[in-house]
Amino acid sequence: MEEMNFYDVMQLSAADTKQLLRETPVKKEKRMYQLAFVVKNVLCILFCMTVVVSFTVLFGEENSIPGVVVLIAILAMRKADFDMNPRHGLFVIPILFAILAAGPHLAGLAGSAAAFGINLVSLLLILVLSCHNIYLYNHATFVLGYLLLMGYDVSGEAYIRRILALMAGAVLVSAVFYINHRKKEFSWGIGGLLRDFFSGDERMRWQIKMALGLSTGMLLASLLGIPRMMWMGFACMSLLPPVQSTVPARIKQRLIGVVGGCALFALLYQVLPGDPGTYIGILGGLAVGFSGTYGWQTVFNCLGALSMAVGVFGIAGAIALRMINNFLGILYSFCFHKLYEGGSGLLRTNEKAAADRT
Repeated sequence: MEEMNFYDVMQLSAADTKQLLRETPVKKEKRMYQLAFVVKNVLCILFCMTVVVSFTVLFGEENSIPGVVVLIAILAMRKADFDMNPRHGLFVIPILFAILAAGPHLAGLAGSAAAFGINLVSLLLILVLSCHNIYLYNHATFVLGYLLLMGYDVSGEAYIRRILALMAGAVLVSAVFYINHRKKEFSWGIGGLLRDFFSGDERMRWQIKMALGLSTGMLLASLLGIPRMMWMGFACMSLLPPVQSTVPARIKQRLIGVVGGCALFALLYQVLPGDPGTYIGILGGLAVGFSGTYGWQTVFNCLGALSMAVGVFGIAGAIALRMINNFLGILYSFCFHKLYEGGSGLLRTNEKAAADRT
């Protein structure tokens, strides 16, 4: 195995780094890789905190969430393109951020039926524009941002500041995108994406499936009057991926992860001094960076989510809502998939599309 340098190891994902550590027999190299892994995650959490705190200071405490959305978009756009001409990608980013600014807010003002329509159209546009190559998983970034903004909506002057925050975010993400992908060449642009969508291939069927599944799932949660329905949205998004063959394992890992994460949060909340809700989320974010599997990421994501909800619902209420939304999301996603796909659901068409990328 060829030895990697410190910087190259820092570019690896947690799963790839752990595999590298398992396959490295030389202790000196292994110690260097371990150090690079730790340094990467510490620097990442510091960068994350800097971005979120900066948005909070500039746009108000109610608008720390746009900082989170911009942060995950920056991290994603460092490595992922839009599978199209980069100049067209620069046009797509402001459109995506405009959808993020308008869609969640309008859905929050509307009744359940109108909110369903707004969510369906907004999510479908996000999926078509950002996820032409399904293996880049860009939808996870922008759909996640949509759900976060919906769950932490604001009004009045705070909403005006939110629009400004997302406009600033669009500029930052565009700059990162251009710096990292400007030299890539594709023979198609936005027009190619739209033509492919209306071609009726498996990609289109999945994009409709994801948008419809998320929208109807959140409609169900709204009709049932369940708070924090964005948590149900997260579960649906996770369990309606392009390649459905991974889902049985994900269902099991999510069930165990949610229960384990809630139990861990309850334990930490009781034993840590002071107001633990203020730093359990940071600990969870750091732990996610060291996690190489979906199951452990689910556990530690619970810490951040519950730390933000405990002040509103109390520890028992927050944990109950976390479990209810996730269990309902898991059940609904499973049933929706069976109805939509008729027992199938393995996306095959885009394997060739991924291989044909230039």
